Amino acid sequence: MTPRDILASLALLLLPLASAQWSAMPAECLGRCWEDDNDHPLSGCAPAVLDDVVTSEQADALVRMAEAHAAKHGWTTKRHANYPTTDLPASVLPPESQRIVNDAYFAAIANVRARCGVRADAQLTANDIFLVKYSPGGQPGLHRHRDGSFASFNLMLSAPEDYDGGGTRMWDDAKVRANASAYWLRETKAAREAFLDARFSETETPGLEHPRTPPSSSSGGSPAAARSAWAHLTDAELESILPDRLLRPAAGWDRWRPKPTSLAPSDATLHLLRKGQMLVAGGGNVHEGAPVTRGTRYIIAGFVGMNRHCCSMRYAGWRGLLGFARVYALANAVPDVKNAVPLRDFELYREGREMLRVGAWRLAVGGAAVVALVKGFPRAAKYPSEVIGAYRRRRVRKSLLPSKSYD
Repeated sequence: MTPRDILASLALLLLPLASAQWSAMPAECLGRCWEDDNDHPLSGCAPAVLDDVVTSEQADALVRMAEAHAAKHGWTTKRHANYPTTDLPASVLPPESQRIVNDAYFAAIANVRARCGVRADAQLTANDIFLVKYSPGGQPGLHRHRDGSFASFNLMLSAPEDYDGGGTRMWDDAKVRANASAYWLRETKAAREAFLDARFSETETPGLEHPRTPPSSSSGGSPAAARSAWAHLTDAELESILPDRLLRPAAGWDRWRPKPTSLAPSDATLHLLRKGQMLVAGGGNVHEGAPVTRGTRYIIAGFVGMNRHCCSMRYAGWRGLLGFARVYALANAVPDVKNAVPLRDFELYREGREMLRVGAWRLAVGGAAVVALVKGFPRAAKYPSEVIGAYRRRRVRKSLLPSKSYD
């Protein structure tokens, strides 16, 4: 067997690994990956309230099981990086709770499929389901935010008389988008005024040909005088002065969303659920947990992802290779690399490691097959263990991979 034959054999063995990086996406992916679930156009699905998702007895049972577990192991408070809650993942609750939680989840995704324009072949997954506890002495509420999921649900486990305050205040994303220009003006007001003050306090104002623009020299250079110089200009005149970055979002109106902090409480709806009701909404809807002032409020919260497989290493191409390289380069330099890089990059890194492991086995087996053809089977039988042993010795000496597993 010639060297060319050996190379061809190895290429055929490794071809499935290489081609997997550039595979065509399934139809439900629509040709792209939404790395943040709430960037998907359908994630602005309007909120809806479902009645009698669980019975009062089932709600009480979930609370009892959660408190019993917390009495032994405590509540978790750092599971979510950006908006942590006092919670317990549903997976730690006793098995008898799983049927109740599963029924609630299936009710949520059935509602999402019915209302939110989801394709029949789309895959919906439970990214996280957890039981949350709000109380004045612990965590009373939750700051305003968008969920990092395609859809979310809140299942109420407490009766209205069990607490004061509370509730989920939500801004309907469709209404927010309809008022996008007003929110843009609100967010850029300070930047617009600073730009105009600087422009009209200069000694010259080149390019201002319109008759109602006073000469900048009349402003005297002071901010107050500059403000009086431009305050009377028409909208058309202002648009001729302001740079494009202050007139409209760089990403365009369809993709821009205002900051949650710029939304007024009067534009939102406060949802005060009864025991057993569930609020289901797209993850793109801004919301906050109103503070509880008395008693304790328990809910089951869940994040639903859509078509997460579209973002896998198999379809990532150059994006996948770059994400893998970023985590690989930081693995030894950063103690907690998982939280130091975008979650998508770390997931690509984990998938890439698995693909390399499979590729190493294919290489070892393929090499053994080549040796068997060239030198006979006794030598071939030892070849895989020799390759793996050499790899492990090299890994001990030169590895950049993390020293612990994040699985």
